Amino acid sequence: MSFEVVIPAYKPDDKLERCVGMLLRQKAKPYRIKILLTTDDETDVEDLARRLSDGVIVEQVRKADFTHGAARQRGMDEAVSDYVLFMTQDAVPYDEDMTEALIKAVSKPGAAVAYARQIAYGNADSIEKFTRRFNYPTKSRTQTKKDLETVGVKAIFCSDTCAMYSRALHREIGGFDKSANFNEDGIFAYNALNAGYTVEYCADAKVYHSHNMTLGAHFSRNCTIALNQKAHPEIYKKLRSESEGIRYIRTGVRFFAKKKKYRCIAKLIVTGAVRYAGYFCGKHFSGRG
Repeated sequence: MSFEVVIPAYKPDDKLERCVGMLLRQKAKPYRIKILLTTDDETDVEDLARRLSDGVIVEQVRKADFTHGAARQRGMDEAVSDYVLFMTQDAVPYDEDMTEALIKAVSKPGAAVAYARQIAYGNADSIEKFTRRFNYPTKSRTQTKKDLETVGVKAIFCSDTCAMYSRALHREIGGFDKSANFNEDGIFAYNALNAGYTVEYCADAKVYHSHNMTLGAHFSRNCTIALNQKAHPEIYKKLRSESEGIRYIRTGVRFFAKKKKYRCIAKLIVTGAVRYAGYFCGKHFSGRG
């Protein structure tokens, strides 16, 4: 079974080079690695190609043509392997076993996609480290259509930060929403579950990924999340997400209380309030719907 890697990129820093280096060191090596670089300057493509290892393909995506869904669909359309691993430019494989673990997970009968466990970088703050542990536990799980009725929006949780897709099932299910500039992975996961396929969370496949975000960035991101949900009422009117946010805060308060990190509790609550405010504004005041 062959697989290839597609990484959309925009003004990438040295994490992309580290990512490519670790991909080339995997026990299960990719057939090829392709970087889809968003830029209107062709010299940027040449410069990035020189920075990366020989054999890595760098192709241009013009800014006017970019959405997260469209870029990844292009990568899938151009793929020739059985499986396609999508990553982001700021994610780095944790060890040399990552791709092997993902292949094992996504090759299960009926699996449309398998996504990796995210581990915060060492320089991440305490809240970000907790967030990664909360969203990406140490135990793998299989997400099925039945979960849509029991766990709500968590059923379609999936992250293209590091996710491997079955190319055949991806095509059968209908691919990515090319208009989606956010959450193309979750939309695909919903369609996969409704088609009777599964989404695999593979905790054995680990990748470094985290952000130290400002309060303003949290507000903006959650506003975008809400706008995306408004654009897909056929999905999100059925799947409530507010309860997951409440569980996140409650779990975090207990976690930091046990460690007697009371400043972290205060920061968690403030950050949670800002995130909810952004979500509320996006849902009720921004755009159409």
